[in-house]
Amino acid sequence: MTYKEIRRMGGFTEAESTLRGRYRTLTKCREARVRKPEWSEMDLRLLERAVRTLTLTPDNPTNTSKVPWKKVAEYIVAHGGSYHFGNSTCRKRWDDLVREMAAVRGKSAREWFFEDHEMYEHEHELGGDAGLKGGYAGFRLGR
Repeated sequence: MTYKEIRRMGGFTEAESTLRGRYRTLTKCREARVRKPEWSEMDLRLLERAVRTLTLTPDNPTNTSKVPWKKVAEYIVAHGGSYHFGNSTCRKRWDDLVREMAAVRGKSAREWFFEDHEMYEHEHELGGDAGLKGGYAGFRLGR
């Protein structure tokens, strides 16, 4: 049921966003209701790792068309992320990173994603934790 339907059925005069805000206040603690959460370097590394891990499988190593954003958000928080980002927040941040990388490298997102994926897999095979050690350079500095 949408908030608009709840408002209509309940005869409420408050704005829809107020009802949504009240619901969030009742169901989430203050720390989980940050308006604009900050992305740490670790969060960005985990975002990249989650997208790679959850979209590239042995059965389909080139499929990035359907990213499970809810699982990406859960992955980030489960692996030490600083905040439980929402699904759409993860997607928006990823899209921003893709645009930044395309501008820096002058390649399509698909080209650099798979290029970096090969490097990621190679480092992982060597026992490294690709992209998770040191400063986050994956997108911003072009590795």
